Amino acid sequence: MKSALKQDPVGICRGCIHSKIITSSKGGIFYYCRLSESNPQFAKYPRLPVYRCPGFQKAISKTE
Repeated sequence: MKSALKQDPVGICRGCIHSKIITSSKGGIFYYCRLSESNPQFAKYPRLPVYRCPGFQKAISKTE
């Protein structure tokens, strides 16, 4: 049985504080990594799904 994370087509980027969702004019959705602005180790638009990332920091939701 696969874990819920392995079934997520985005992976951990969905819950990362450094992630910014970009919607194109054609309706495509992309996940932009803000860490790429200061560190070339991180891709601007990482290949999804991402399951491990040294820069991952959990975003705090408004319900927590």
